[in-house]
Amino acid sequence: MEKGASPNTQAAYRRDLDKLVVFLTAAGIDGLEVARKELTEFLAYLAKEKLSPRSIARTLTAVKGFY
Repeated sequence: MEKGASPNTQAAYRRDLDKLVVFLTAAGIDGLEVARKELTEFLAYLAKEKLSPRSIARTLTAVKGFY
Protein backbone atom coordinates (compact mmCIF):
# COMPACT_ATOMS: atom_id res chain seq x y z
CA MET A 1 0.00 0.00 0.00
CA GLU A 2 2.84 2.39 0.80
CA LYS A 3 4.59 1.80 -2.51
CA GLY A 4 4.92 5.12 -4.27
CA ALA A 5 3.56 7.10 -1.30
CA SER A 6 5.53 10.08 -0.10
CA PRO A 7 7.37 9.86 3.23
CA ASN A 8 4.79 12.23 4.73
CA THR A 9 1.93 10.00 3.60
CA GLN A 10 3.68 6.94 4.99
CA ALA A 11 4.17 8.71 8.32
CA ALA A 12 0.48 9.70 8.37
CA TYR A 13 -0.57 6.09 7.70
CA ARG A 14 1.65 4.93 10.56
CA ARG A 15 0.06 7.48 12.92
CA ASP A 16 -3.38 6.36 11.77
CA LEU A 17 -2.60 2.72 12.52
CA ASP A 18 -1.11 3.73 15.87
CA LYS A 19 -4.46 5.38 16.70
CA LEU A 20 -6.20 2.10 15.94
CA VAL A 21 -3.87 0.17 18.25
CA VAL A 22 -4.38 2.70 21.05
CA PHE A 23 -8.16 2.51 20.60
CA LEU A 24 -8.18 -1.30 20.61
CA THR A 25 -5.96 -1.44 23.68
CA ALA A 26 -8.18 1.02 25.56
CA ALA A 27 -11.22 -1.06 24.56
CA GLY A 28 -9.58 -4.14 26.05
CA ILE A 29 -9.12 -5.85 22.70
CA ASP A 30 -5.91 -7.84 22.60
CA GLY A 31 -4.58 -8.37 19.12
CA LEU A 32 -5.51 -6.99 15.75
CA GLU A 33 -8.32 -9.34 14.79
CA VAL A 34 -11.41 -7.18 15.07
CA ALA A 35 -15.00 -7.31 13.93
CA ARG A 36 -16.82 -4.70 11.91
CA LYS A 37 -18.40 -3.47 15.17
CA GLU A 38 -15.01 -2.49 16.62
CA LEU A 39 -14.02 -0.70 13.42
CA THR A 40 -17.31 1.20 13.41
CA GLU A 41 -16.68 2.19 17.03
CA PHE A 42 -13.18 3.29 16.06
CA LEU A 43 -14.55 5.58 13.34
CA ALA A 44 -17.06 7.03 15.82
CA TYR A 45 -14.18 7.59 18.24
CA LEU A 46 -12.24 9.51 15.59
CA ALA A 47 -15.27 11.72 14.93
CA LYS A 48 -15.69 12.31 18.66
CA GLU A 49 -12.02 13.36 18.79
CA LYS A 50 -12.99 16.02 16.23
CA LEU A 51 -10.84 14.75 13.39
CA SER A 52 -11.77 16.26 10.09
CA PRO A 53 -13.73 14.13 7.62
CA ARG A 54 -10.64 14.11 5.40
CA SER A 55 -8.46 12.77 8.23
CA ILE A 56 -11.04 10.12 9.07
CA ALA A 57 -11.16 9.07 5.41
CA ARG A 58 -7.36 8.79 5.28
CA THR A 59 -7.39 6.76 8.50
CA LEU A 60 -10.00 4.44 7.03
CA THR A 61 -7.82 4.03 3.93
CA ALA A 62 -4.83 3.13 6.09
CA VAL A 63 -6.84 0.63 8.11
CA LYS A 64 -8.31 -0.96 4.97
CA GLY A 65 -4.85 -1.24 3.47
CA PHE A 66 -3.56 -2.86 6.64
CA TYR A 67 -6.29 -5.45 6.77
